[in-house]
Amino acid sequence: MGNPLSKSVVILFLSAAGVLFVQMVMYAGFTLFRWEALRSWFDMCNSWFMKWGLPFMAILLDALTWTTVMAGIIMLSIQLLSYLRIKRRFAPLRRKDQEQAIAQTYRLPRRRLVIIEQEQAVALTMGFIRPVIVLSTGLIQMLEEQELEAVIRHEEYHMRHYDALRAMPAYLLSKMMWYLPILRWCHHVLKISAEVHADQYAVARTGSPVGLGSALLKLVRHKPYTRMPLCHVSFADTPINIRIRQLIDPDEKPHMRLPLLSTAISFSVAAVLASLLLPALL
Repeated sequence: MGNPLSKSVVILFLSAAGVLFVQMVMYAGFTLFRWEALRSWFDMCNSWFMKWGLPFMAILLDALTWTTVMAGIIMLSIQLLSYLRIKRRFAPLRRKDQEQAIAQTYRLPRRRLVIIEQEQAVALTMGFIRPVIVLSTGLIQMLEEQELEAVIRHEEYHMRHYDALRAMPAYLLSKMMWYLPILRWCHHVLKISAEVHADQYAVARTGSPVGLGSALLKLVRHKPYTRMPLCHVSFADTPINIRIRQLIDPDEKPHMRLPLLSTAISFSVAAVLASLLLPALL
C-alpha cells in the first residue's frame, strides 16, 4: 500500500468514516421507527442541541445525516441496477465456445469467465458475491499468448480475492461523504495496492514480467473500455507508472503521497464533527 504513513491514514479515515456512517444510519432508523436499539450518538447530539437552545445546529446535523444516508441508498441502488443492466447487455454478446476453451487452457472455473464479442479491449473483474472475469474478443486478438496469460492471471487474482467487493466500501464512502475528500485518495490507494498485488501474482504464475509489461503498454495505447458505473477492477484502469516501476524493481515500495489540501480539509471537517458529537457523549 506504500509507506506506513499512507497505510495509517487510509485505515484511520476509512474506519472513522465507516463508524460515522453506521451511526448516521442508526440515527435515521431511530428517527423513522423509534427503536431504542438504534439510538445513536447523533440522536444524543441532536437532543443536546435542542436542550441548549441551538436548533439551527440540530437542523444542520440532520441535513448532513440525511443527505449522507440518502446518498448511500442511491449509490447502492445504482450499483445493483448497473450490475443487472451490464449482465443483460453482455448476455447476447457472449462467446461461450471461447469461454470453454480458455477456461480449460488456463484452468479457470468455467462459470467465472465471460468472453464478449467486442472490438474494444476489455479486461476486468466484476461482481461482488460471485465475481467473474470479463474479456473481449478484441483483447484476445490484440495480445500475444504470453501477454494474454499475464492478463488472465492478473484478473484471476482479483476474482479469487473478491477485489471488486473489497473496493466497494471505500468507493461508496468516497461518494457519500464528499465532505471528506481524503476518502477519494484512500480509494485510489486501495485500487493501486490491489493492482500491484495482482501484477505480482501474474508475474509469479507466468514466471516473467515481460508479458505483463507488454500487455499493460498495449492496453494503455488502445484505451481499453472501462467506463462503467459499476464498482469493478480493471486491468488498465489505474496509472501504470507505479506498476511499471514495480515490475522493474519488485522490492521498491510504491510511494503514495498524501494530498495535503484534501487531508487538511478532511481533518478539519472531522474535528468539527467530533467537537459537535463530543459534548453529547460526556
